[in-house]
Amino acid sequence: MPRSAMIAALVAVVCLVSGTAATDFSDLHQLQAHAVALGHGTSSQGVLDALLHLHAVQELLDIERAFGLYVTVLAKNYDSTEFLSRQSVFASTVVSIAAHNVEAAAGRHNFTLGINKFSDWTDEEFRAVYLQGMGRKRDEFVPPEVPQPEKAPSAYRPFAYENVEEVPDSINWVERGVVGAIKDQHINGTACGCCWSFACIGVVETAIALGTGNAPVSLAEQQLIACDYHPEDEAGNAGCEGGYWWKGFDYIIKNG
Repeated sequence: MPRSAMIAALVAVVCLVSGTAATDFSDLHQLQAHAVALGHGTSSQGVLDALLHLHAVQELLDIERAFGLYVTVLAKNYDSTEFLSRQSVFASTVVSIAAHNVEAAAGRHNFTLGINKFSDWTDEEFRAVYLQGMGRKRDEFVPPEVPQPEKAPSAYRPFAYENVEEVPDSINWVERGVVGAIKDQHINGTACGCCWSFACIGVVETAIALGTGNAPVSLAEQQLIACDYHPEDEAGNAGCEGGYWWKGFDYIIKNG
C-alpha cells in the first residue's frame, strides 16, 4: 500500500468513527486524558484505543512516538535492535487495522479491530504461542449423546421448554447482555492448552445469566484446569495439556 494511501486510510478511520480533530500529545498522561475524552476510559485497552486514534490523525511520520507510547502503556522492554523490528511490525499492524476499520465503516465487515498487546507480534510468533495444537487426541474420544429431557438424570437439570409460535431468525446474545468479557488464557505469557476450560466456562457464565436474569459473572477457569485433572485417562481432561469442554460440564454438574 502506498504511503499516501496508508495515511488516508488512517485519517479516514478517525473521520468515520470518532469525528474528533487532531491533537498533539507529548506524553502518556496526555494520551490517558485523550482516552477519557474519547470515552475509552483509563484502562490499558482504553489507552491503546486512544493511541490508534492518535496514530491515525498524526500520520505515519510519528510512528516512533506512537510506538514509544504503546511500549510504555504495556510495559514492554526491548533492546535497541528488537525495538526497531517491533516498531516495524507495529506500523504494519496499525495500517492493516485502519484499512479494515475503513471497510467496516463502509459496511463490508460487521466488526472493527483495535490495538492490543499482540500488535507488535509477527503472525509466526502468534501461531507459535496460541495455535501450537496442544491438546488431547481428538479422535480418541467424542462427546456423549446429549441426554433428552424425558430421560435425563436429575443432575443435568435441563431448561424448561416453552411452546412458541414465532422465533427470530437469529439472536445476538452479546447485545442481550448475557455474554461475559473476552478473556486471555495466556494472561501471564505462559503456553497453556486450556481453551477447553475457557470454552466451557464461557457457556456456563451465559447460562447462569440467562437463568437468573442478571449480568454475567466471571467464573474461574482455573478450577477446571486444576481440579478436573485426569491426565492418566485418555478420555479425561489434562489441564494445560488439553481437554474437552463437555467433560468440563460433567465436572461442574457433579461438583458445582
